[in-house]
Formats: sequence, C-alpha cells, structure tokens
Amino acid sequence: LRGLALELSQGYSKAEFRLPAEVFENPNQNIKLPNITSPEFIEKLEKRVWEIFEPELEGLLNA
Repeated sequence: LRGLALELSQGYSKAEFRLPAEVFENPNQNIKLPNITSPEFIEKLEKRVWEIFEPELEGLLNA
C-alpha cells in the first residue's frame, strides 16, 4: 500500500491500476478453469478493492 500511496501522490490515477481489458476479451487458453472474468466482474472487483484500499491509503497520503 505504501508503494501505491506514493504513486497516487505522484499523480497516477486509480485507472492506471486496472486490469487490462485483454483479461476478459482474450482470456488465456492454457487456463483450464471456468472463465469467471467479465467486464461486470472486473468492475465489481475493482469497486470492492478500492473500498478496502481507500481508507487505508488516506492515512498514508495524509501523513
């Protein structure tokens, strides 16, 4: 989180930490598990991750 806080303080945006669209547009054919990645899944995952990270980052960014 400290590295992420540093990058955000240097002007990077949350959008730069997204999984590339290739993850769901062109999944790895060598992975034999069911494909659960979809744009909707990635969006919900990203929302949940930032809900957890943002409160933690506030303490680091405002220190």
